[in-house]
Amino acid sequence: MDKKTDIGLRIKSIRLAKGLNLREFGEEISKLTKEKKYISDSIVSRWEKGVSIPNAKRLKAIAEYGNVSINFLLYGNEVSYEDIYQNIQSVNMKNNIQDKLIDFIVNYMPSSEQNTYYFKVASLITIINDHTDSNIDCIIEQMYSFISNENMTFYHHGVYLLLNEDFKKLPVQLYLTEFIYHLLIQISLKYPEVYFLNLLSQFDDLKNNIQEISTKHEILHNHTRRSKIAEFIDSKEYQKLMNKIDVMKEKLLNKNILKKQGDTHDT
Repeated sequence: MDKKTDIGLRIKSIRLAKGLNLREFGEEISKLTKEKKYISDSIVSRWEKGVSIPNAKRLKAIAEYGNVSINFLLYGNEVSYEDIYQNIQSVNMKNNIQDKLIDFIVNYMPSSEQNTYYFKVASLITIINDHTDSNIDCIIEQMYSFISNENMTFYHHGVYLLLNEDFKKLPVQLYLTEFIYHLLIQISLKYPEVYFLNLLSQFDDLKNNIQEISTKHEILHNHTRRSKIAEFIDSKEYQKLMNKIDVMKEKLLNKNILKKQGDTHDT
């Protein structure tokens, strides 16, 4: 997103935190700026959509009304670790976190070829969607419930990057994608079927990883590409390894790893 859209999201989060509709928000800001004519709902909508930015007087009033600084409204980089610790359960920060999660997942996470965790995230989101009643909004809500848990402050570094960093930076993309994947893992553990299907997919990932580190790529004289396992690898033993992984996956299909319904004992 561009700067105007980011500012719009922050204005929207303030309005939602106050529980106001577009017209009511415009009226409240007009009172602070002492304007004779109320700011219309269409103007507020343009702010929130990133079509236009409020003038300096209105920005100051919005910041005052939302109990934030003008710098935060403009740049969004004033969320400290202390702010997160103190306010992570506030409506304002909840809206900000959820908006940022959706923005990153939809607009930035898929854009990098180096972002290998993206495929794991996309796969797990699909499994959760297909085998539970959770749509993407529900998944985001569940992510926030883990992030905001007062006993799980180890998530705060991910939140800090989510709220402050530029999503266009590759290291940020890589870190946040892995951060989101681990949140999805925690969500998957609420649903036995989702956990089981994700577990099965790990065997395919394992085979792909083994193949990746074992394969040598060559460019031939006619500029065609050829791939083969390295010469020092015993091809028969290599295939045995792959077959063993398939056998392990096949054995897992009986679902013995899942406790029978009503069985709560641990072994």
